[in-house]
Amino acid sequence: MNPLHMTARAAGADVGATREFVRHAKRPVLAVPARATPVPHRGRALAIVVVISILASTTEAAERWAVRSMTKILMTFEHAPGCADRSVLRQILNDEATTPDERVVATALLNVHHIPQPADKQKLEALIIDPSTPSSVRALATAIVNLTHTITETDRTALEPLLK
Repeated sequence: MNPLHMTARAAGADVGATREFVRHAKRPVLAVPARATPVPHRGRALAIVVVISILASTTEAAERWAVRSMTKILMTFEHAPGCADRSVLRQILNDEATTPDERVVATALLNVHHIPQPADKQKLEALIIDPSTPSSVRALATAIVNLTHTITETDRTALEPLLK
Protein backbone atom coordinates (compact mmCIF):
# COMPACT_ATOMS: atom_id res chain seq x y z
CA MET A 1 0.00 0.00 0.00
CA ASN A 2 1.16 3.51 -0.78
CA PRO A 3 2.57 5.35 2.34
CA LEU A 4 0.30 8.31 1.57
CA HIS A 5 -2.73 6.04 1.76
CA MET A 6 -1.54 4.70 5.13
CA THR A 7 -1.15 8.28 6.41
CA ALA A 8 -4.59 9.20 5.12
CA ARG A 9 -6.11 6.06 6.64
CA ALA A 10 -4.45 6.82 10.02
CA ALA A 11 -5.95 10.32 9.87
CA GLY A 12 -9.39 8.78 9.28
CA ALA A 13 -9.78 9.83 5.64
CA ASP A 14 -11.78 7.94 3.05
CA VAL A 15 -8.93 6.21 1.23
CA GLY A 16 -11.02 5.58 -1.90
CA ALA A 17 -11.64 9.30 -2.40
CA THR A 18 -8.07 10.12 -1.42
CA ARG A 19 -6.61 7.71 -4.03
CA GLU A 20 -8.05 9.67 -6.92
CA PHE A 21 -6.69 12.92 -5.51
CA VAL A 22 -3.27 11.46 -4.75
CA ARG A 23 -2.99 9.75 -8.15
CA HIS A 24 -3.41 13.09 -9.99
CA ALA A 25 -1.21 15.15 -7.65
CA LYS A 26 2.23 16.17 -8.93
CA ARG A 27 3.82 15.96 -5.47
CA PRO A 28 2.94 13.95 -2.33
CA VAL A 29 -0.09 15.28 -0.48
CA LEU A 30 -1.26 14.46 3.03
CA ALA A 31 -5.01 14.21 2.96
CA VAL A 32 -6.66 15.43 6.16
CA PRO A 33 -10.35 14.64 6.49
CA ALA A 34 -12.81 17.44 7.26
CA ARG A 35 -13.75 16.01 10.67
CA ALA A 36 -10.13 16.16 11.86
CA THR A 37 -10.15 19.96 11.82
CA PRO A 38 -10.33 21.41 15.34
CA VAL A 39 -13.46 23.06 16.67
CA PRO A 40 -12.13 26.43 17.89
CA HIS A 41 -14.80 27.16 20.51
CA ARG A 42 -14.87 23.78 22.22
CA GLY A 43 -11.61 24.38 24.10
CA ARG A 44 -12.62 27.90 25.11
CA ALA A 45 -16.00 26.79 26.42
CA LEU A 46 -14.39 24.06 28.51
CA ALA A 47 -11.84 26.52 29.92
CA ILE A 48 -14.59 28.99 30.83
CA VAL A 49 -16.61 26.30 32.61
CA VAL A 50 -13.55 25.14 34.56
CA VAL A 51 -12.60 28.69 35.62
CA ILE A 52 -16.15 29.54 36.73
CA SER A 53 -16.47 26.34 38.75
CA ILE A 54 -13.11 26.96 40.46
CA LEU A 55 -14.07 30.53 41.33
CA ALA A 56 -17.47 29.46 42.64
CA SER A 57 -16.03 26.70 44.81
CA THR A 58 -13.25 28.98 46.10
CA THR A 59 -15.70 31.69 47.07
CA GLU A 60 -18.02 29.18 48.69
CA ALA A 61 -15.15 27.59 50.61
CA ALA A 62 -13.93 30.99 51.78
CA GLU A 63 -17.43 31.91 52.91
CA ARG A 64 -17.78 28.64 54.75
CA TRP A 65 -14.40 29.15 56.43
CA ALA A 66 -15.33 32.61 57.74
CA VAL A 67 -18.79 31.57 58.92
CA ARG A 68 -17.51 28.34 60.42
CA SER A 69 -14.65 30.10 62.22
CA MET A 70 -16.96 32.71 63.72
CA THR A 71 -19.41 29.97 64.74
CA LYS A 72 -16.62 28.08 66.54
CA ILE A 73 -15.65 31.26 68.36
CA LEU A 74 -19.25 31.90 69.45
CA MET A 75 -19.79 28.32 70.65
CA THR A 76 -17.00 28.70 73.24
CA PHE A 77 -17.45 32.44 73.79
CA GLU A 78 -17.31 33.84 77.33
CA HIS A 79 -17.20 37.59 78.05
CA ALA A 80 -14.80 38.59 75.23
CA PRO A 81 -12.82 36.93 72.42
CA GLY A 82 -9.49 35.47 73.49
CA CYS A 83 -6.13 36.15 71.81
CA ALA A 84 -6.45 33.23 69.39
CA ASP A 85 -10.02 34.24 68.57
CA ARG A 86 -8.94 37.83 67.92
CA SER A 87 -6.25 36.56 65.56
CA VAL A 88 -8.78 34.50 63.58
CA LEU A 89 -11.22 37.43 63.42
CA ARG A 90 -8.45 39.70 62.10
CA GLN A 91 -7.64 37.10 59.43
CA ILE A 92 -11.30 37.08 58.42
CA LEU A 93 -11.34 40.88 58.23
CA ASN A 94 -8.13 40.96 56.14
CA ASP A 95 -9.25 38.21 53.75
CA GLU A 96 -10.33 39.58 50.35
CA ALA A 97 -12.89 36.77 49.96
CA THR A 98 -14.80 37.87 53.07
CA THR A 99 -18.17 39.39 52.19
CA PRO A 100 -19.26 42.79 53.58
CA ASP A 101 -21.91 41.07 55.74
CA GLU A 102 -19.28 38.74 57.21
CA ARG A 103 -17.03 41.74 57.91
CA VAL A 104 -19.83 43.39 59.92
CA VAL A 105 -20.27 40.22 61.98
CA ALA A 106 -16.51 39.73 62.48
CA THR A 107 -16.04 43.37 63.53
CA ALA A 108 -18.93 43.17 65.99
CA LEU A 109 -17.57 39.93 67.45
CA LEU A 110 -14.10 41.45 67.76
CA ASN A 111 -15.54 44.45 69.66
CA VAL A 112 -17.69 42.45 72.11
CA HIS A 113 -16.83 42.93 75.76
CA HIS A 114 -19.54 41.10 77.74
CA ILE A 115 -22.18 42.57 75.39
CA PRO A 116 -22.06 43.85 71.80
CA GLN A 117 -21.22 47.53 71.29
CA PRO A 118 -24.28 49.72 70.50
CA ALA A 119 -22.99 50.80 67.05
CA ASP A 120 -22.21 47.19 66.12
CA LYS A 121 -25.58 46.04 67.45
CA GLN A 122 -27.38 48.47 65.10
CA LYS A 123 -25.44 47.14 62.10
CA LEU A 124 -26.19 43.55 63.11
CA GLU A 125 -29.89 44.29 63.49
CA ALA A 126 -29.86 45.80 59.98
CA LEU A 127 -28.30 42.55 58.68
CA ILE A 128 -30.95 40.46 60.45
CA ILE A 129 -33.77 42.47 58.85
CA ASP A 130 -32.22 42.51 55.34
CA PRO A 131 -33.75 39.66 53.25
CA SER A 132 -30.63 39.41 51.06
CA THR A 133 -28.46 38.42 54.04
CA PRO A 134 -27.49 34.71 53.90
CA SER A 135 -29.13 32.61 56.61
CA SER A 136 -25.76 31.60 58.05
CA VAL A 137 -24.71 35.24 58.54
CA ARG A 138 -28.18 36.08 59.90
CA ALA A 139 -27.82 33.30 62.51
CA LEU A 140 -24.41 34.64 63.58
CA ALA A 141 -25.71 38.21 63.79
CA THR A 142 -28.71 37.10 65.86
CA ALA A 143 -26.46 35.22 68.29
CA ILE A 144 -24.24 38.28 68.79
CA VAL A 145 -27.21 40.63 69.26
CA ASN A 146 -28.64 38.29 71.94
CA LEU A 147 -25.23 37.77 73.58
CA THR A 148 -24.76 38.64 77.25
CA HIS A 149 -21.44 37.19 78.46
CA THR A 150 -22.18 34.05 76.41
CA ILE A 151 -24.64 32.96 73.72
CA THR A 152 -28.11 31.65 74.56
CA GLU A 153 -29.08 27.99 74.23
CA THR A 154 -31.50 28.90 71.44
CA ASP A 155 -28.70 30.57 69.49
CA ARG A 156 -26.35 27.66 70.22
CA THR A 157 -28.93 25.28 68.70
CA ALA A 158 -29.32 27.56 65.65
CA LEU A 159 -25.53 27.73 65.12
CA GLU A 160 -24.77 24.00 65.41
CA PRO A 161 -25.74 23.20 61.77
CA LEU A 162 -23.17 25.78 60.57
CA LEU A 163 -20.35 23.63 61.94
CA LYS A 164 -21.19 20.72 59.62
